[in-house]
Amino acid sequence: MTHRIVLIEAQQDVASPLMRALRDQGYDPVDHYYSVDGFLNQDTGPDGADRAPACIVVAQEVQGLKPLPFADRVRRGKTHLARATPLILTAYLTDISQITAARDHGIDEVCAKPLRPNNLLAKLNQLISNPRPFVISRRYTGPDRRRHNDPAPVTGERRGQSDAG
Repeated sequence: MTHRIVLIEAQQDVASPLMRALRDQGYDPVDHYYSVDGFLNQDTGPDGADRAPACIVVAQEVQGLKPLPFADRVRRGKTHLARATPLILTAYLTDISQITAARDHGIDEVCAKPLRPNNLLAKLNQLISNPRPFVISRRYTGPDRRRHNDPAPVTGERRGQSDAG
């Protein structure tokens, strides 16, 4: 694999084992940044397309720009990244409101800390091998949030099917 993975993690004791696990799985290169700003300030010269990341793993606890506004900037095309670049958020507190907020900001996956490298690798492998369709609308830009393959009925109508007439 020659997929570049970007890890934005302020804690070196969390980043080191993750980087090692990613490299052991064949992801190369794995670039580590301590802050979102550090990543955004990287060289974006003409060779930037060759260095485009296949996925960005960003911790909720990093310095500088917070992950949800960062996701908004990526999804709105206000960075050097492709809008559809997969984003994985890692966080210590992953209650339903946080997961919903992350989903609504275009985050592809949320991983709870403390991280198990196998869990992160499974999500990463899934995102890269089977990317979700990308949605662009007035109210939402990001990966398709539907998790199941449930095609619309021939009529195109989903609501009210079980409602009594």
